[in-house]
Amino acid sequence: MHPTFQSCIRVARFALLLFASNFARAAPPAPRAIAWVLEMHDGFDHEQQASELKSQLAAARAGGARIVCVEFAGNSWRLDVAQQIGDVLATSEPPAIAFVKAESGRAPLAFLVAGCRAPAGCFVQTGTLFFSEESGNARELADAKAIKAAESQWKKLGGSSAFVPYEVLRAAMLDPSIGCRMIPALGEGGKFEMRAGASPGDEENAVVLSEPGAKALNLSAQNAIALGLCSAEATDSRDAIEVALQKTGGAKPEMRERRAVGPSLASLRDLADASLDRAEREMDRAEPFLKVKHDSQQIAPNQKHEAASLAKPALDAADAAVRDAEEIVRINPEVLRMPGPGQSNTGQRVSQFQARWRSKIQQAKDRLEKLRAKAEKLAAA
Repeated sequence: MHPTFQSCIRVARFALLLFASNFARAAPPAPRAIAWVLEMHDGFDHEQQASELKSQLAAARAGGARIVCVEFAGNSWRLDVAQQIGDVLATSEPPAIAFVKAESGRAPLAFLVAGCRAPAGCFVQTGTLFFSEESGNARELADAKAIKAAESQWKKLGGSSAFVPYEVLRAAMLDPSIGCRMIPALGEGGKFEMRAGASPGDEENAVVLSEPGAKALNLSAQNAIALGLCSAEATDSRDAIEVALQKTGGAKPEMRERRAVGPSLASLRDLADASLDRAEREMDRAEPFLKVKHDSQQIAPNQKHEAASLAKPALDAADAAVRDAEEIVRINPEVLRMPGPGQSNTGQRVSQFQARWRSKIQQAKDRLEKLRAKAEKLAAA
């Protein structure tokens, strides 16, 4: 090969490498954004969930998160809890998105009540059908005055929710039997309006969400998007985060944390029950030591003192267990509205559940007090 031609090839290769190097420097990779996912997979059934979510959002902020996805799943719902969670999301820092993860393709419409308040968008698992029906409404767990106030507020909702324009939908969410139809509004640029009951003449264009007298209201994800109640469908929370970040600067998510937001109400109920069981077992363990008679002249004082000393660890453990149970029901009063120790969920009223819990806690406290008195007499003998 001629030397001049070889030199030209070398120059061309060098120029190509230089161009590639400059191009790489001119097009830096997309920035990364730290993302957290917070799981709320047990529905909305106790008020403590809102404060627990607030704490986890603060932890995400401290952990450098630029965006947080709050992932909803489950079937139970309460309107007052949904409103409280929505309030937390609305003021979230870092900005939050909501992602509705459907179980068996269905999710409570109440998830949108909270999720539509998320400042960075509300996304829904592809193909989700939202429902509102009495069987999923856990309003019996709420304080009667609190749930009534929440429902009154819902009916006259102000400007803080995407549900504001849809008065009939809000009413039908609480009472599907009124009937609810989604109708394209004339001259409104693709907008929709809601009508109650059966509306003669609009059957051709109407989307029936619930028939008059129905027990359930159903709203597809696509129709929820058309109404502006959520942003878009997504396959999972990561997909939702990527779409949200693309809208705010094109960053790519760097997934750092996935955390559950507090224990479920069912687990709290079981924990309170287990705490009372533990208290009884510890008192059973202490009782044999306390059978020594403090006023017996046949028993030496040191034996009495030893009996009191041997009983003390079990009595202290029982006291801690009773306090644990009391603290659980104090912070989560909904537990008192669930079946108490040994109770069935069928054929009984909330007032019976409450009476059972209070009775079991008081019985444990009374027994512990008696055993403590025996121990104190032995220690003082």
